Amino acid sequence: GDDLIYLFPIFPGLFTLTPDEIKFSKTFIELLTSFARKGVPTLGNVQPALDWTPINVTSVVFKQLNIGNVVEMDKGLPNRQRMAFWKSMPSYWNADKNIFKPAPVIWKEEL
Repeated sequence: GDDLIYLFPIFPGLFTLTPDEIKFSKTFIELLTSFARKGVPTLGNVQPALDWTPINVTSVVFKQLNIGNVVEMDKGLPNRQRMAFWKSMPSYWNADKNIFKPAPVIWKEEL
């Protein structure tokens, strides 16, 4: 939902976009509208041309369109640096799941 300010003028005056954010907004809108029209996100003024690859459900390599200061295809899951941080934490989700069992369900008879 936080990308809505780049698409619609929400509360003009309350949210003032910086010149970089305005540039990002125009790029984002151009990608969305070209994708809606042609089925392929394109940017008219970018050299070399954006090499967009659609998702292939049978591929184990996850590719994403990284939209930021530089628009490019990226391999790997989004936010992988943050995910690497959480994977490094010694906690339940990184532990042996055979040791940690969910709590048993206790059924109560209601009147």
